[in-house]
Amino acid sequence: MPQFLKLAEKIYFKVKTSKGFTDEPVEDLNNLMIELRKEIKKTDFKLLYNYINFEELLMNSGRLSINFDLSILPKSKNSDEYILWLAGFIQKITYYDKKDMTCQKSKVVLPTYYYDDSGNIVNKSDNKGEEIVEYFKSQEAIP
Repeated sequence: MPQFLKLAEKIYFKVKTSKGFTDEPVEDLNNLMIELRKEIKKTDFKLLYNYINFEELLMNSGRLSINFDLSILPKSKNSDEYILWLAGFIQKITYYDKKDMTCQKSKVVLPTYYYDDSGNIVNKSDNKGEEIVEYFKSQEAIP
């Protein structure tokens, strides 16, 4: 949820400074969607819906496939409440789409020890500092 709050706050202030909020909820929601599309391009989130008809959603919310309760849309003057509502709205209409999972797999660190039959910790590598001693004896260590 924190990533949605951060995104909602950024979108709220961009709409407030660039276009301003009106008392018309459909116009405000359309302006929010325009900014959301711009901001979401910079993240790994994707929109679930290409187009949302807010006029139909406000009038006939029970008969549509999209399940949003826009009747609880707060006034834009209450910035904190509006940002919280917007974060929940963004969470409902987006999904996380991370394509490259290889970077996470490369961060897995395998332990350099194992447990023997009696439960003692045994180091996997038999190196007892020989590589370090060899390095200092080599010409590379001498400047």
